[in-house]
Amino acid sequence: MKVKNINLEITAISIVIIFAIAISLIIAPEQSLNAIDGLFNFVSTVFGTPLLWFSLAATIICFYFALSRYGKITLGDGEPSYSLFSYIGMMICAGLASASVYFSFVEWIFFYTSPALGIEPMSAQAAEWAPAYSFSYWGLFSWPPFALAALPIAISYYKRNNEGLRFSVVCEDLFNLKKNSLIGRIIDILFVVTTLGGLSVTLGLGVPLISSMFSFIFGVPDNFTTQVIIVIAIAVIFSLSSYIGLEKGMRRISDANIYIAIVFIMVLLITGPTVFILKYTTNGFGLAAQNYLRILLWTDPVNNSGFSERWVIFYICFAVAYAPLMALFITKISKGRTIKEMILSTVLGGTLGYIALFGINGGYGMHAQVTGKMDVVSLYNESGAGETVLGVLSMLPLPLKLSAIVFTIMLMLFLATSLDSASFSLAATATKNLGPDENPSPMLRLFWCLLLALIPLGLMFAGAPLSAIQTVCLAAATPFAIVSIVFIFKSMKWLEEIITRAKNNKKESEMA
Repeated sequence: MKVKNINLEITAISIVIIFAIAISLIIAPEQSLNAIDGLFNFVSTVFGTPLLWFSLAATIICFYFALSRYGKITLGDGEPSYSLFSYIGMMICAGLASASVYFSFVEWIFFYTSPALGIEPMSAQAAEWAPAYSFSYWGLFSWPPFALAALPIAISYYKRNNEGLRFSVVCEDLFNLKKNSLIGRIIDILFVVTTLGGLSVTLGLGVPLISSMFSFIFGVPDNFTTQVIIVIAIAVIFSLSSYIGLEKGMRRISDANIYIAIVFIMVLLITGPTVFILKYTTNGFGLAAQNYLRILLWTDPVNNSGFSERWVIFYICFAVAYAPLMALFITKISKGRTIKEMILSTVLGGTLGYIALFGINGGYGMHAQVTGKMDVVSLYNESGAGETVLGVLSMLPLPLKLSAIVFTIMLMLFLATSLDSASFSLAATATKNLGPDENPSPMLRLFWCLLLALIPLGLMFAGAPLSAIQTVCLAAATPFAIVSIVFIFKSMKWLEEIITRAKNNKKESEMA
């Protein structure tokens, strides 16, 4: 690893900020939590409604660029680096994947018991609307910000020949700033802090669920020691994948993971209440599509139930927090793809993948609830997510331990690939010059892998809430919504130049 090619300033400042937040949570947890809660309340109050409009704008802009003449522009030379299956699979595995596996079994419970729109809790109407909210939050609310953030990065990287896969490089080119400008450095530092915080929480969501599965499968206690072992095991997986590289490492792991996930949910679909799940998913998709604007823009201004802040605004913040990391990762794996392919694969591929996951996993549990086969709601309220997932899996016509083992492997691989993509993006940001055919140093990626594992371990050991880091990263991510919009409109001049240059080249070749 060439130290001279590493941006030590950005790396050091980012680490200091993250550790300062973590230490404050350990030393003065109550005061820190109060300050953090105040920060998020401020953000959701002041920027909440504008963020709803941002999500709508992101969706419209993405489809405009995909279906317009700009969509035909190819990113990079040569054939695509990955098959369409691997391409979309890597995106799905990288984008909120471990969190989605966690919530796909239990999220419907919240919308069933505390629905929006004045619907009666635990009614038939609440049951039918529950999947529509999950499909919206994990679909068209989450994926367009990823593609929106990726487009200027991809143009800069492949068409402007800018060395360096960093937001600061795009910013400096767009606004004619000098190299390594103060604004550019601030953007890169904000990116690193947001990514480290967000991915620490991804571990925080996934590890306790895996720990409860380990406790059931192997009979070990569900305690901090078990969680440490799990984090180390996951760290080894994604560290090895990072060291090997995208082609041999993450692509193969994500391909295997997607195959396992497909088999897993198909078993649930075929052996479970197939007709109910298909109708539940279809009806939920229809409600989500028909009521897209109502779900997104329902702010409940009179009653102020807080539903929008707890769910819609929170998920949009979460998507914006992940967007910078996904932008760099999507850019890197999109060589040889057109802008249309990149956007539609991201938005539609990701959305449809999550509809299948939440529709089948959630539908299985919902059927048990509404038919009285199992009181899933009470099980969740009394015992938590781990016991709830085990309860749902116990209804499969398979040995429960076998189902639990497959589910645990799938969850660990999803978690490992999410962290692997994060380590790539962090290493790319910390690398000064990175060409289209180059990857960050394996040792630098390994460094970020270790750091991604150490932060949540330290917080869990101290008993500090990982949700606090999550709240900080969500609040810090809000400026990226503004950055994304500014970048996309400023980069239109680049697209016009590319179109004009292509026309002139065509005329010259015809005249020749």
